[in-house]
Amino acid sequence: MRLFLPVLLCLIVTVSFGQIKGSPYRFPAGVKTGDYSTSTVLVKVREAVVPALQTGRLSVKGNSGLSVLTAKQLLPARAIEKMRSRNAPYKSKSGVAIERYAEVAVQGNDVEAFINRLQATGLFETVEPSWRQSVHLVPNDPQTSAQYYLNLIDRKSTR
Repeated sequence: MRLFLPVLLCLIVTVSFGQIKGSPYRFPAGVKTGDYSTSTVLVKVREAVVPALQTGRLSVKGNSGLSVLTAKQLLPARAIEKMRSRNAPYKSKSGVAIERYAEVAVQGNDVEAFINRLQATGLFETVEPSWRQSVHLVPNDPQTSAQYYLNLIDRKSTR
């Protein structure tokens, strides 16, 4: 019992003060350049950065090699304002704040290195490549044209 308390105390201190920084981002094995966009990455900004994100330009301080980032919110500002003016809840039940997500234009040729530089700025909670989508199966339902809701989501352009 005498040994347990000091070990527990050391463990708590180590976990509290000696947290290891996140490891650098690496693409999974087998990923090819055509699997992701080389011009943009997807980010989730920290809460304090949202007002700057709404201007479309984020200023970066420090020695990350970045100065001003061009960012585009995934949901246009007009739509966010429209949601706020409705009687409907602004945030989903899950608590997702869509105004914190954006696309950032890649600076340079190396997307992996750019993602690591963005993470090092401390402005972002999440930074990841913009993965390209591909269709693996085409539906063969003869009644597809009778399913009106598929036209609402522009099904033809997703093929």
